[in-house]
Amino acid sequence: MTAIAATLLTLAIFLACILYRAVDTKHSERIIFACAAVSGVISTLFYGYSYTWDRGFSIESIVRSVATAFRSFIGIHDFDTVSKVPLFNNIILKSIFWIAYFFCVYASASTMLNVLGGKLLTHVRERLLRRQGLILIYGATTETVGLVRSNRKKQGLVFISEQGTDMQALTDNMGGVAYAGGAGRCASQAFLKSLGYKGDRTLDVYCLSEDPGLNLRYAKTLRNALEAVGADPDRTSLFLLGVRETRAMYLEAHEGNFGYGSLFACEWHELIARLAVQSCPPWTQLTYDDTGRATKDFRTTIVGFGRTGRCVLNELLKNGQMEGSAFHAEVFDPNIEQLSGPLQACNPELLKAYDITLRANGVQSLAFYEALADHTPDMIVLCTGSEEKNGEYAMELERYYASRSSRPALLQCTRAGVIVDGELRRVEDVDVRRMDSMAMILNHVYCKGPSPETDWRECDPFSRASSRASADFYPAFLRAANITEQEALSGHWPPAPEILENLARTEHLRWCAFHLVMGYRPMSREEYEDRAARYRAGEKLRVSRNSEAMTHACLVPWDELDQISAWENAATGKNIDYKAMDRENVAAIPDIIRQARQAEQKAPRRRTLWERE
Repeated sequence: MTAIAATLLTLAIFLACILYRAVDTKHSERIIFACAAVSGVISTLFYGYSYTWDRGFSIESIVRSVATAFRSFIGIHDFDTVSKVPLFNNIILKSIFWIAYFFCVYASASTMLNVLGGKLLTHVRERLLRRQGLILIYGATTETVGLVRSNRKKQGLVFISEQGTDMQALTDNMGGVAYAGGAGRCASQAFLKSLGYKGDRTLDVYCLSEDPGLNLRYAKTLRNALEAVGADPDRTSLFLLGVRETRAMYLEAHEGNFGYGSLFACEWHELIARLAVQSCPPWTQLTYDDTGRATKDFRTTIVGFGRTGRCVLNELLKNGQMEGSAFHAEVFDPNIEQLSGPLQACNPELLKAYDITLRANGVQSLAFYEALADHTPDMIVLCTGSEEKNGEYAMELERYYASRSSRPALLQCTRAGVIVDGELRRVEDVDVRRMDSMAMILNHVYCKGPSPETDWRECDPFSRASSRASADFYPAFLRAANITEQEALSGHWPPAPEILENLARTEHLRWCAFHLVMGYRPMSREEYEDRAARYRAGEKLRVSRNSEAMTHACLVPWDELDQISAWENAATGKNIDYKAMDRENVAAIPDIIRQARQAEQKAPRRRTLWERE
């Protein structure tokens, strides 16, 4: 029995060495180097003492000691000489000698073990894939794969690449199995069957290639394969990077259409901008009086107006509207003439509705610092597209404000995430699978359908964006009213009538900003009367909203909403009160929080934020 136990222990140690070398590549190189160095030194000391004891002190003894120590790395030892030394006839010292020898051999054999361990580990992982839920990651990079890391549960990882793309580094760091072949080979029914997938396990698909077209192609091809194997849509999800949701809606399951159970599609710049505003919301930079009104305007300075800068401006507009406060933004970019076209052509109403100044100056220009001296912003956002430049400019701004009594929040938008006052909020910390949870609940409260998931699948992209915008904003109402979530749930909501009225005004301001950012314009009286006449003639349409022309009658100041309500009631015979709708949205906050907490208990998640139609 002793021999059997010793044999099994030897085998276990051997396999452990192989698997450790293959699995823990993040630290193994350093550990192996350290062990080799220490073991080499120990071996040299053993041989140096032994040869000197046996032959006396000489050049021959020294050279032979060093040479024999080096030979240990290729599996040759001279224990016979060492064992003659009385000092080393000790079980502890003998054990140290053999341990040192083992690590010398292990270090030199690490390359072979890496290959052998990698093959063995791949085989083990492939077997495990047949018993776990799966995460399929297509086209990941070291930057984008973090989106998967924070959302991973007990699921097997499958990395998919195009032919010739090396995924070994990612599989080493995160575990999993890599396959090459892209949509042609790795999105087929045969491929799913090779993974043992029959449609009855969870399957989360992440398409993270820098080429949006490849992401869309892979997702579409895999959807067809999933339909062929009879997959349950409710057990599948899809995250698409670089693809607008409007282009991907057909991939999601809804009545009469097979698809993924849930879909989240966005561009990287939009994700960074949303993370920036969630990390440092504009409304946290304001103070409020006892009636829920902001006591000052919100001012922001944006440096860089590429795609990230434009997305940041949009998010700040949607989240920076509070009753009692006006929105001011100054945008600095030396190439502003070439970069401001999308804003001026697609969202001209934004420039009319808000104080947005576009300046063709760099962040190191005198004009930039003169603007800071005229009005200290509440927030400065650096969106240069270069982490190095962002860091350099941030240091200069820190130096500038070091001797001043007030300083703004300083944000740096980088590929890795958002740096807020020196602290990095990583994109990989975003729970993309749960990012829409609160928005889904809000949409469900509005639609009153069978379930949040069902209502969300039937939701058009615009309504989804509206729900997300509202979800991100709901904590602002609590902040302005100086009430916590728990207090709101405990009966302290709705707040006093005057506070509720100001919060309703804030909701209208937020709603208007969202629609203007999305490209809507105020509806003219002539267009309204024309639509009212068509409605009275029997045409089915919404009088106050023209989705095709992107106009809305409610894009007016709060005090004019009663008139819009009266016009619509006269045209439709309904009893619509747009001001009351804003008040109801604010009053519904406890119900939203309660349902969100119930959903969180069923499936724990990172808290996201709320909305209205």
